[in-house]
Amino acid sequence: KLKNSKERNREFNKVSKKRFYEKILRKNPLIIDVGANKGQTIEFFKKIFPLSRIFAFEPTKLSNLLKKKYNENKKVHISIFAIDRKKSKKKFYYHSFDTSNVLALSGFYKINKNSKDHIRINTSERNQLIKDINHSFIVDCISLDEFIKKEKLKNIDLLKIDTQGNELNVLKGSVNSLKNIRFIKLELMLFDYYEKSYSISEIENILKKYNFKIHTILEISQNPVNYKTDWIDILFYNTKTRF
Repeated sequence: KLKNSKERNREFNKVSKKRFYEKILRKNPLIIDVGANKGQTIEFFKKIFPLSRIFAFEPTKLSNLLKKKYNENKKVHISIFAIDRKKSKKKFYYHSFDTSNVLALSGFYKINKNSKDHIRINTSERNQLIKDINHSFIVDCISLDEFIKKEKLKNIDLLKIDTQGNELNVLKGSVNSLKNIRFIKLELMLFDYYEKSYSISEIENILKKYNFKIHTILEISQNPVNYKTDWIDILFYNTKTRF
């Protein structure tokens, strides 16, 4: 009854996505959420796996809302640390232009003022947008290796990374822990929205060393202006980990 790819994708997100994770993850999985934003990932997995343990990281003011929301849930842990390659203090960029979820665009990299792929920055809105982007504050950073060792976490079912282009550094700070992670879901930027981004090959090259392969492409965001792909969500799986 599903006549085209759009309908199939919608049905996958509505029904099959839930069944998909039920099939590949354990009944009560351990999940690490790097870049929690408003808690969409937490909410999604808590509906599927009520007894799952989730460690979430969100360095923006949204962490206060998440802490309040999950204050009484002992299986959800919210941290204000930003995850990076190593322990440090770094500038974290945020923006104030009008969009439905502007904090989702925050990260370690500035929005590219000379972007050819940013739809709005090349319109009459440009002058105002330039004023509204690339504000910054300092955040405390840690590596996942450091955090996982401190918390003594083992058998991690899923590591989700959505850090607006900083995914490679998150992985580089996780190399000692990758053998204990079964799946990695990450967002990969393919457009020039930010001043820096990484290629699929750079991500694959580091993950191949630790026995990860691409399992599936979960989501694709297409750009109607330049006819290219802005970003994709990729799921990798560890071919050696069994738990």
